[in-house]
Parts: sequence; C-alpha cells; structure tokens
Amino acid sequence: AQDVNGSAVSWYAIWGLRTELYHVLGRHEQELDVAREGRARLGATLPTLLYEARALAALGRMDDLRALTDDILAKGAGQGLTAGDVLLTIAEELRAHGHVAESGEVVDRALAWYDAQPPARIADGWRRDLNANLLYERERWAAAAAQWDSVPADSVSIVNRLGTRGVLAARLGLADSARAVERELARLDRPQLNGQHTLWRARITAVLGDKDGAVTRLRQAFAEGVYYGIWLHTDMDLESLRDYGPFQDLVRPKG
Repeated sequence: AQDVNGSAVSWYAIWGLRTELYHVLGRHEQELDVAREGRARLGATLPTLLYEARALAALGRMDDLRALTDDILAKGAGQGLTAGDVLLTIAEELRAHGHVAESGEVVDRALAWYDAQPPARIADGWRRDLNANLLYERERWAAAAAQWDSVPADSVSIVNRLGTRGVLAARLGLADSARAVERELARLDRPQLNGQHTLWRARITAVLGDKDGAVTRLRQAFAEGVYYGIWLHTDMDLESLRDYGPFQDLVRPKG
C-alpha cells in the first residue's frame, strides 16, 4: 500500500469523499476534524484547504475562514485547482448555508485575484469561464453573460455553454430565449451526455419558477446518469427548490 503521506491524487480523493459524507449529513464539526486530519497528513495544499474551508463555511466561522482564505490566495494554484476555483466553492457553500453577505465578500476577493493575473494571460482568454462563474455567483448577470460570450469555444463543452446561456437568459428576464435553449438541450443527441443536458434543463426551469417541472427534469437527469453529490445543496440555480417538498424528498440522503 502507498504511504498515506504521499501526494497521489487518490489520497486527496479519499479525504475529499470522507469530508463530503459528513457534510451532506450535516455533521460539520466531524467534517472539520477529518479535513484537518487530511491537512496534517497531506500538507496544506489547495484540496486540503478546500475541505477545511467547506466545513468552516457550513459552520459560519468567518474569522477562521478569512484566515484560511489568505492561505488559499497565497497558494495560487496546485493539484489542478486555482485559488479562484477554491474561493468560488467557498462562496457557494456560504450562500447555501445562509451567509449571503459573506459569500459576496469571498467572491469579491476571488474577482480581485483574477484581475491581478498577468494582463497577457487574461488577454489570451485564460480561465474566462471561471471569471464568468464568479460574476454569476455575484449576481452580476449582464457582466457574466458578456464574459461567457468571450469564453474560447474549445474550452467549454456545448452542453455547459448552452445551459449557461439558458440560465443567464432566465436571470435577465428573457424567458422566451431561456425556454428556447431548454428545448435545444432536450433535442441534443450526443454520446456520453449522462444526463448533463437534462440537468441544465432542470436549472433553467427552476430559475424560470416552475418548481414541479424542475424536479421532474432533475429526476430524469438522475435516471440518465447524473450523480448525487455535495453539489446539490450549493447549486445556485436550484436554490428556489430548497424548501420545496418534492425536491427535498428527491435529494434527501438515503440508507
């Protein structure tokens, strides 16, 4: 067996899964303990800092989280992540747990981090998708739409591009355009979609205010291969469903 102190990706995945299980069960103190054990064993890398930050966000421990955010920004990038990716996840967690103002604070730090990148890198289109997602999380819909229009075509899948266009249209009050994208996604016929197009249809439908239709599409997406996971409670586009009984029944942990 490989030494647990090694840097293999598999070890990060193990600690990530352990913390996620506690998170979805709402056992955030235990989640924090496990995250800190992972950090002690694997080092203060972006994945382990993310696991710890996710627990702190759920607990609303902002002083600790702000200090950890400083550490994340100092890392910059590593293990396939950037500081911006990690801060976006933290912001999503804070929002999902009712800390909306604090979520905005974290997004603003992430946007400042992005703007501080070398101008040549930004001009080349580096991570415009991340910047667009940060703007979206900050509810800057028009700015997010403009940024998405500039994302290089080969850097984002057609499913995600279409889906994002649809939810942005819904956010901007362009209901007919949003429904047109939703129908286009329904017609999409490509290999290995695994329900991702149907998930985007659920998101668009939820943002448009049709809770029953959104849950029906979400149930279909799961049947087509979308996996249950921690993302369900942080997905901003499904936010309107969180107090809706059929949605709660669908996503409640089983077993």
